[in-house]
Amino acid sequence: MANRIKKVAIKDIKVFGGRRSVQSNKVRLTADSMSKIGLKTPITVKKCKTGVRLVAGLHRLKSPKLLGWKKIDAVQMSGSKADARLWEDSENLHRAELKVLERSVKINRWRLHFKKMAKAAHVARPGGRQPNDAAISVTAKKLGFKRAEISRAKLIAGIAQKVQAKLPKCGLDDDQAALLAIAKAPTPKAQRKKLRDILKRKNAPRRKGATRSKSGKTARDDEQAVLLAEVEDGMHEADKLKRKLRAERKKRRKLRSSSQRLAALGHRKPQL
Repeated sequence: MANRIKKVAIKDIKVFGGRRSVQSNKVRLTADSMSKIGLKTPITVKKCKTGVRLVAGLHRLKSPKLLGWKKIDAVQMSGSKADARLWEDSENLHRAELKVLERSVKINRWRLHFKKMAKAAHVARPGGRQPNDAAISVTAKKLGFKRAEISRAKLIAGIAQKVQAKLPKCGLDDDQAALLAIAKAPTPKAQRKKLRDILKRKNAPRRKGATRSKSGKTARDDEQAVLLAEVEDGMHEADKLKRKLRAERKKRRKLRSSSQRLAALGHRKPQL
């Protein structure tokens, strides 16, 4: 992509939806800095059919308006819409305060980009690990993050879109534990149920101190009981999967043994 810096009229720059909300205090602080030392990092824009589109630098674009500026320095990039989206993601990942859900979606978008590049180039990671790695290692290396963070982002970004849309309204878009719990549910229906369960526990009335119910248990005891039940359910499911796996392996061994016996009979010389 060939990019160059030029002066762009602020009124001509269009801001499309799907962005983080503007923080007024950050706009004021940026404007104060720009009034003293100017704009040190240009915004990024891209030409489109309707004019000039903002790619990155929303707060840097809003700040000059407070100062009465008419034009602003901008890097005018070329490339596709996907290139522009990845550029925006890159700037936000390293410069902005993102919620866990937003950050995960952006990281995963980069992972999918690197995965697509590797597939197109038919490049496999040494040792044959790349197909199962799902581009996690290369994304971690390119973005400077740990593999565990990329893996978590991949999992959280996999939450169904309709469920993701509800998370900010529920105040769970920055709750990593809740997001991971929802993401681990196998289907969108199960994810919605998990979300309801989390909200039910979150909104349950809290009692002061260690007030006990008629059963003699505190609210903390009840919460621990719920968590214990969930763990036991998970262990039960794991045991079922292990039994199924053992049965499948046993079945395959029998089939392999039968195939070997048939092959041996087929190659045996007929007696005269």
